[in-house]
Amino acid sequence: MHQRYKDSGLVCMSVSLDEPKSEARSLAFLKKVNATFENYLLNEVDDVKEEKVGTPAAPGALVIGKDGRRLKLFTADDDFTYADIEAFVRPLLK
Repeated sequence: MHQRYKDSGLVCMSVSLDEPKSEARSLAFLKKVNATFENYLLNEVDDVKEEKVGTPAAPGALVIGKDGRRLKLFTADDDFTYADIEAFVRPLLK
């Protein structure tokens, strides 16, 4: 999605909730899947991570509008796919 829509204004980033000791493993995975966008490690205690992200479980995808408002949070409970995220995001790029 990043490559397909970056010229339309889509900005993608990843936020890892893994423990700092797992940073190398997380970075290796991101490199393997060619994640060429910004990647961050949220180095906070679990309660703070949950509060900031809005869900206690990963994976998840958070869509934030151009105005900074949270538009949609896809969580593991939603059983989402990247196609679901793309279907939600595509109309926002027009």
